Amino acid sequence: MNKKEILLQLREGTISSDEAKRQLTQLLYKEKNLNNAVEENNIVNKGDEFNTIHVLEITPQILMVKMEYRKDKNTFSIQFLQEIKKIFEDINKNEKYKIIILTGYDNYFACGGSEQGMKAIFEGKYKMSDSKLNEYILDCRIPVIAAMQGHAIGSGLCMGLFCDFIVMSGESMYTCNHMQYGFTPGDGATYILPKKLGFYLGQEMVYTGRRYRGYELKERGTSVNILPKKDVVPYAIEFAKQFENMNLQSLYLLKEHMTAELKKELEPFLMKEWEMQEKTFLKNPATMKKISDAFHMVQELKESNPRKQEYKELIKLNKIEKGKKLFLIHNEGGLEGYQSIAQVCKRPVYGIQSQNRLGSYFNFARLEELASYYIKVMESVQTEEEFDIGGYAAGGMIAYEITRQLQEKGKKVNTLIMIDTFDSRGYKHLVYSEETRMLQAVNMSLMYRTRKEQDDLFPVLINSNDVALDLHDEKLLRHLIMLGKKDKGLSQVKTEDELLELFELSLDRTLMNLIQTYEIKELKYPDQVCCNYYRNKSLSLFGAFSQYFSMEDKQYITKESIYWDEWKSNIVNFNLFDVNATSHITMLFESNAIKELQRSISNLYMV
Repeated sequence: MNKKEILLQLREGTISSDEAKRQLTQLLYKEKNLNNAVEENNIVNKGDEFNTIHVLEITPQILMVKMEYRKDKNTFSIQFLQEIKKIFEDINKNEKYKIIILTGYDNYFACGGSEQGMKAIFEGKYKMSDSKLNEYILDCRIPVIAAMQGHAIGSGLCMGLFCDFIVMSGESMYTCNHMQYGFTPGDGATYILPKKLGFYLGQEMVYTGRRYRGYELKERGTSVNILPKKDVVPYAIEFAKQFENMNLQSLYLLKEHMTAELKKELEPFLMKEWEMQEKTFLKNPATMKKISDAFHMVQELKESNPRKQEYKELIKLNKIEKGKKLFLIHNEGGLEGYQSIAQVCKRPVYGIQSQNRLGSYFNFARLEELASYYIKVMESVQTEEEFDIGGYAAGGMIAYEITRQLQEKGKKVNTLIMIDTFDSRGYKHLVYSEETRMLQAVNMSLMYRTRKEQDDLFPVLINSNDVALDLHDEKLLRHLIMLGKKDKGLSQVKTEDELLELFELSLDRTLMNLIQTYEIKELKYPDQVCCNYYRNKSLSLFGAFSQYFSMEDKQYITKESIYWDEWKSNIVNFNLFDVNATSHITMLFESNAIKELQRSISNLYMV
């Protein structure tokens, strides 16, 4: 039963509200994605918060292994190899999972040998085949999907190609670059590239060592799936769901059978590759110099280049250049509503925009990772050690985690603004159906376009009573877009398909999953930050707009809700201000509420 059918039964009275809630929660659990890590299983592992291999449970049968050695861009250090070995050993001991998704982070899947590892091969302390990466994958009792969403180099490329199923990114670079440095390939490259990518294409990659974008490999006729970068991991998850109901013993037997011949054929290739490397790499100073120069050149470029990385998420919200900076973090939607606050501030104000609003999907497994990335975004324009940050709704929660991490790094956050931000217990109650989320997305867009007072907004918004109840998924979203374009003021410039793509991005659940699975951690210095919390005085989520922002007859928060309590408990200098808003959702649109926020925040940041 899908969400629409559950809601129809609820409206018809054939099931109770408690039963509908139970079924919707169960359905949401089945659909949860990579952000819902389940920690109680002994395989699931956090490791070092920002430099590790995350093991995440997608569903009770699907496991994701996310390589995230950010410092060295997923090169194969000793620590990395030890960790990946332990993970695959633990997986083989476990009889719960049916399939694994192996992936990287941001723009990197796996970048091959580290400088330390290459030096060990040069000195004869180590053979390239000693990493045994291909063995971990081939000997894994269940199938492995390589979701190669980023660049893959050398042994990193081979690692992906030894997986049972492969999906690559059209925008990313793939290279078997050994010959560029004067030595012959290893890691089974001479066997696996021609076998998986096609004989002539694989042979060309092995000989030339040049880089190929995924789209070029696709044009050259490889049978491997090549998709847009943003679709690689979602595709892998959907593909993996086919294995959820398969018999585990049958999977074991089939995996063993499908890899037996490959293992047999691979062994002589590995032996011959090492024989060649003994002549071209072992104790060969010219080869080692080329490798060292390449690593050092990258490091020198990092250290000497005075230009800081530019981040598309960083958007200037006012014209003031001098003074301490204020950073405002996007909410579940974007930065809309912050401009009116920024215009009255006497400081430079920057917004950090949602990736969904910039045409891409979030690629973070936990809120902590997102906050860590946003710190880098802020530090690209901020040299001072003291910060002022804030946000509305979900933006306030992200700002809190940024505050926590900055304190851990020895930096100071002077002020933290939270505009009606729910704490973790509050957000766990905000579970909307897909139909409600679609209605909200279209109506929020209409609200942002018109920016009228409450009574003037009703005619330009879509009433849930006008929505066809027999539609769901894409058909429902197209119906809402049609209603919005017809006489409500939705963009007449963009086509229906263009608007559909934009709304599908905004409906991506990733950010809300990060928010709803986040557990608030204590600040290192809870008395060193001043928090101004601006509460919606009405304590109503939708107020008079319930029929415009909900497809269900449900009250999400009540006047008895204390959804700011965890913030108050964790921050010593917590200042609560009531703002005369009629609802949470219109807090940054109502003129009276905006004036109160402008007055208080401009006084806070007079200098």
